[in-house]
Amino acid sequence: MAALFRDFRYAVRTLSKTPGFVVVVLLTLALGTGVNTAIFSVIDAVLLRPLSFPQADRIVQINERTGKSASGGMGQAYPNFIDLRERAKSYETFAGLIVDTATLTGTDSAARVQLRMVSSTFFDLVGARPLIGRTFAASDDRVEAPPVVVLSEGLWARKFGRDSNLVGKPIILDGKAYTVSGIVPQLGEPYHTAEAFVPLGLSGDSKMLLSRGNHTNLRTLALLRPGITRDQAEREAAAIYADLEKQYPNSNSGVGPVIIPLLERMVRPVRQGLLVLAGAVGFVLLIACVNVANLLLARSATRRREISVRTALGASRAALIRQCLAESLLLSLGGAVVGVLAAVWALDAVRGSGIQGIARLSGAKLNPEVLAFALGISILSALLFGLFPALASTRTDLVDSLRSGGRGSTDSHARNRFRSALLTAEVALGMVLLIGAGLMLRTVQQLGRVDPGFAPERLFTSNVEVSREKYKNAAQTNDFWDRALEKVRALPGVQAASATLSLPVDGSNWNSIFEATGFPTPERSKMPSSAFTPVATQYFETLGMHLKRGRWFNDADHRRKDMVAVVNESLVRRIFAGRDPIGQKIKQGWPEDKSPWREVIGVVADVKTDELNEDPRMQIFLPNGQDPASGLTLVMRAKGDPLSLAPAVEAAIRGIDSDVAVYQPRTMQQVMSSSYATQRFATTLLQVFAGIALLLAAVGIYGVTSYTVAQRTPEIGVRVALGASRANVFGMVWSRAMTPSMIGLALGAASAIALSSVLETMLYGVKATDVTTFAIVGVIFAITTTLAALIPAWRAMRVDPIEALRTE
Repeated sequence: MAALFRDFRYAVRTLSKTPGFVVVVLLTLALGTGVNTAIFSVIDAVLLRPLSFPQADRIVQINERTGKSASGGMGQAYPNFIDLRERAKSYETFAGLIVDTATLTGTDSAARVQLRMVSSTFFDLVGARPLIGRTFAASDDRVEAPPVVVLSEGLWARKFGRDSNLVGKPIILDGKAYTVSGIVPQLGEPYHTAEAFVPLGLSGDSKMLLSRGNHTNLRTLALLRPGITRDQAEREAAAIYADLEKQYPNSNSGVGPVIIPLLERMVRPVRQGLLVLAGAVGFVLLIACVNVANLLLARSATRRREISVRTALGASRAALIRQCLAESLLLSLGGAVVGVLAAVWALDAVRGSGIQGIARLSGAKLNPEVLAFALGISILSALLFGLFPALASTRTDLVDSLRSGGRGSTDSHARNRFRSALLTAEVALGMVLLIGAGLMLRTVQQLGRVDPGFAPERLFTSNVEVSREKYKNAAQTNDFWDRALEKVRALPGVQAASATLSLPVDGSNWNSIFEATGFPTPERSKMPSSAFTPVATQYFETLGMHLKRGRWFNDADHRRKDMVAVVNESLVRRIFAGRDPIGQKIKQGWPEDKSPWREVIGVVADVKTDELNEDPRMQIFLPNGQDPASGLTLVMRAKGDPLSLAPAVEAAIRGIDSDVAVYQPRTMQQVMSSSYATQRFATTLLQVFAGIALLLAAVGIYGVTSYTVAQRTPEIGVRVALGASRANVFGMVWSRAMTPSMIGLALGAASAIALSSVLETMLYGVKATDVTTFAIVGVIFAITTTLAALIPAWRAMRVDPIEALRTE
């Protein structure tokens, strides 16, 4: 131990003599360590850290699927939930959850709150203990039970001033009185946004809840018994669903369960992107280590005399290697300290970027695990960049090194080849990163150019929800929407206005199976599915959609008894191929359902329903007035800045009814931008990492070439004295620098092609082997490496042979 302390003290004294070298190494390592620490903290928070619930590793979400699909995109039908809960033996607890919103009135101002309809077992499953009062009992789940509500601590503090006497008192949600039974702490993700909880049996439409054909809303959570695997639980559930299909063929034909751990369900959309970023920052660290290794190799040449003297005085090679590694470790730890400080700033920037769609990102921080990771990669880095220079510098010819202080000696061919190999690897790694960043940049550009099927410019949207208790029938609800649209259309700055249940690109469409007249009814598992979108008058005109056949809805359509619909081109191609769709009839639901047949009166061009990078789905538009929804999104085309409409729109709606919630004002451009926010986030980070890699590669080429010129100055002097032209000298130095660079470019391109499958699912409108991207990146890297080699080559060309030979 004493020898180790002596090595570190000597390392501090040695490094203090070359502050410029130390600063360059520290900054290089800080870049590599900092970005790795920042990204690992994100991965730790999002992918690795368990959920905050008790026994979270055994909590699974149960969804339903149709056919052989394994995606599990449907919610569970409530009667299926009951049957599975009663029959399955692989689970300790089941809990049901429906996501909704509600308008809270009776306080200082109406507010839209995040409502969750939950079964009585939900709070026990997530480990939520009431701060005051109680949660739900099994008796509260009954449809006929008195209405009660549990509030989150956040809503309790924000709207009720933490009034401890609130329990037992009524509050008004959607015009209905609920007795507050208790207050619970704010839950962890994915339920952190929930503000109020009501029993599942009190859902707004108990008839729909109890329908076995309703596979849309209910999310089922379950706690696996100890020792039960996910596969075992899924096999048991599949057997139960097979029995349910025999018992209820009309509603359960082709329906099966999908069981996914809750954490996996949350992070699945971002897992691959984060792993790609982890690989990218790993490349940055490798490039940094290569750079530092080259710097240490260059520095070791200036220390040959010192090492030879120590060897002559009896120092063993093992002791010298230990000394060199001590210096490398000090440099690496110093770089880690600077890198961790940089990571703090980077994490603040990431959390403050407003990125959406990445679960648990707010929890990314420097915790003991992240700091341990930073320490681990700093030690690993010290070995990566320090071991070969240590071995090379301690393999010294005493006679050659001691003669004239080592002047005139040159590095061995093996050492020069190793430096060239390091340079080749550095360029190849940087090339892979730059290609990845280029492909993601082109993806974002392509997404920005996607035609959504309408004109998003100057569109302003705002959500409006009326109380189901106050507006109990269609006539009252229609009257409100008529008055709301009349007042909004009259506002200065509004060119046109309408309303819809689901915005394009927002992915919130009501989806349902349907059938069409004139065609044999397919098997239940093969029934077609479409997005159903109720809209108000002038919707198509306001959005700038394209009418292909027939006509739009008119005012009469919203009041007539004859049911009508407008369909998109995707539906016409798949359902009415070769037939005139105008006048055809379609019906939502199963063949035995009592829903009305609707006549197709128009065909519109496709619009993007979910994501910009996804093909449009079949879509059926309905006149909202025929079955008015209590909550719609207002859509207005502004004459100027769309966001300037927000205060006037809210005032106009509250002028009709002060208890109506008006919330989430956005432009349509913001809606579209948020649909590919994850790709933009990944692109930005990859561009940063690729820029760092490009800079480090340029610095590495410059440093190695400059060192080579300094080392070979006497040789260059001799060549010039013997008649070599300056152009010959320039070409010799420049070609020796560019040869490993060009090899690195070729290897980098080949490696990027080999790794193309990693990025393929994240790209849109561009192939992972896109020739244009590869060519542009190759040119950028070639220009950068050329410029990095030019200055040392120019300096070599201007060597004075007399001065060069005098140094000998």
